[in-house]
Amino acid sequence: MADDPSGFSSPSKFPPPALCRRVGNLELRWAILIIFLIGLLVVTGVFKMIF
Repeated sequence: MADDPSGFSSPSKFPPPALCRRVGNLELRWAILIIFLIGLLVVTGVFKMIF
């Protein structure tokens, strides 16, 4: 991978931008939801330990 840095920006290796955006937005929403839920669990766990 270090030998060919141009491979990262080559458009032929990626799906169409519209599909990329749709999938990216969906994955972003799921990632935010999962991170939020994990954060909520961690915060409640810490509060239970402290109090």
